[in-house]
Amino acid sequence: AMSEGTVCFGNEEGQYGLFNLQNEVILPFGSTEPIDILEGWARYLQENGLHALLNLETRQVLVRPNTDFYLFKEGFALAYLQDTQKYAFYDTECAFAFDDTLVFDCGEAFDNGAVLVWNEISSNLRQFKVITKAGKVIFDQQAHYVERVGKDFLKIQYAEGDNFVFANLKGKLITKTTFENISLLPNGNVLLREPNKLYNAQTQKIYPLPYSEIEEDTHKTYFRVGKFDIKADAILYGIMHESGALVVECQYLFLEIVGKNPTCAFVLIEGKYGVIDFQNNLIVPAIYQDYRLHGEKIVVMSEEVEIVLG
Repeated sequence: AMSEGTVCFGNEEGQYGLFNLQNEVILPFGSTEPIDILEGWARYLQENGLHALLNLETRQVLVRPNTDFYLFKEGFALAYLQDTQKYAFYDTECAFAFDDTLVFDCGEAFDNGAVLVWNEISSNLRQFKVITKAGKVIFDQQAHYVERVGKDFLKIQYAEGDNFVFANLKGKLITKTTFENISLLPNGNVLLREPNKLYNAQTQKIYPLPYSEIEEDTHKTYFRVGKFDIKADAILYGIMHESGALVVECQYLFLEIVGKNPTCAFVLIEGKYGVIDFQNNLIVPAIYQDYRLHGEKIVVMSEEVEIVLG
């Protein structure tokens, strides 16, 4: 596999090595598992069963006795300490990133250089901390669950089964409303569910979304929304952009957005299937009995024939 200008090869003995694009050896064959690379560091398995990290540019190695290193991110190397069965962060000099007393049950580095760490208190309660790159603790609370949302926010569940609160990295609430789920959208906006709202990252304001249903897959730029229509006595579906703009009005009894990078959607009109684009133009007439996807291609079916569309 190729990553960051390097290629990982495996030999017949089941060992892996790392080479650059000039076929020069970076790591000789020896690791018994594929070599992972992130942010210019390669993680490889040593003969003792522990992982080390290699800087691809300087060839500096992060390795310590009884320490299993994970991938390097945002200036920190997360490592598991076998002696204490805890985790710690190391810097590029293989020294503790903060101090040797800051060990924890698990942790992760943020995109802005902060880290989130936690220690188990009981089966349903943990002590969570957010620590800046300078070592300052800016969040220190007990909760059942905390997860980062993008680089600037947290979703916090204080007790098992509770709704989530939406807060900044210091734990200050963005809104007093609690939500069933909180999800980051590709453009940096945050989707707040039940009640359905949208946090706009540019205006830093929360806007209500007048939909009873919102598609679960928030990795898309466009996704299906629905709201109850009294006249139809049913939920009608449309398409919303991640900005919160409704690009197709809620008017279809059935709507399914197509593909990983969608530009169109299946709809049901008077009992027949067709395809619309995101300007609500009917690009495949609604005359077909059924449909399916074959890879990224649309297949529509009438009583006589299947037609594959590009």
